[in-house]
Amino acid sequence: MRKPYGKQGVSVEFVDDTAYEGMTKEHVISLSSKGYSHSFIILADRTTVLLPDLPLLIIDLYDEPGREFRAIPSQIHGIEVNLTLANMSFDEFADKVDQDGVFRGFPIPWITRWLMKIVGIGV
Repeated sequence: MRKPYGKQGVSVEFVDDTAYEGMTKEHVISLSSKGYSHSFIILADRTTVLLPDLPLLIIDLYDEPGREFRAIPSQIHGIEVNLTLANMSFDEFADKVDQDGVFRGFPIPWITRWLMKIVGIGV
């Protein structure tokens, strides 16, 4: 997906190479610091494929290199867009993980849930 997707222009570079299998986070950070233009990296590691909800690993490469959190696949697009455009910071996502350390989306405010119930939209 090197060309824009929709109006947001998402740019994702997929790397599928067994040479990176088993690589440590520190090694990934050291490799990405050499000319890598993004402030974060998203990885599918062993934990990702072993867990049923496939939580991907997101690693900060800019503000606090090495800080990490996991996110379910349905949240990746929003994370990528907001971090790339600097609408949100890495912390805003990392600080909202659940007890398993996984970001599953932002909680819906009670008033929104209440209104959705009134109009018959399931939450």
